[in-house]
Amino acid sequence: MAAPRKERAYEKYAWVLLFLVGLVGFVSGLAFVVFPEPLDEPGIKSLTGSTWQDIVARSPGAASLARYFLRLFGLATMGFGLFGMAISALSFRRGESWAWYVLWLDLMFLVGYIVTNFSAGGSLWLPFSSFLVITLLGLVLPFRKFFPKKQPPQA
Repeated sequence: MAAPRKERAYEKYAWVLLFLVGLVGFVSGLAFVVFPEPLDEPGIKSLTGSTWQDIVARSPGAASLARYFLRLFGLATMGFGLFGMAISALSFRRGESWAWYVLWLDLMFLVGYIVTNFSAGGSLWLPFSSFLVITLLGLVLPFRKFFPKKQPPQA
């Protein structure tokens, strides 16, 4: 009988990378809920032709609507981050394969955010790209933990 496979350190602790990305998502979402002000001035200028201050001065109602949507985005990001932290710290850490599949949603969310921000002329796509790389590492490094090689049957 073959000895069980020994888990490598990068496989054992890859969950920490995903947990940290979830934590950053939760904290940044909380920041949007508490302080619903747009952070991407180049993106606002590219989309509207105006600065955020101009929009607030010319149309306080539109600014209030934008703040409302930023709060909603913040709540969704908090929830996404909380789920990511819980799944990575519990099921992913234990090696449950469903958690590996579900956490690919984090990667898809980040890709969608980066593409949308970049295409709008925003400036936040670059820092979010680092979170994308960290998430990808957290998912790829422990691949063999979730999907070990099949051992040939012993004769």
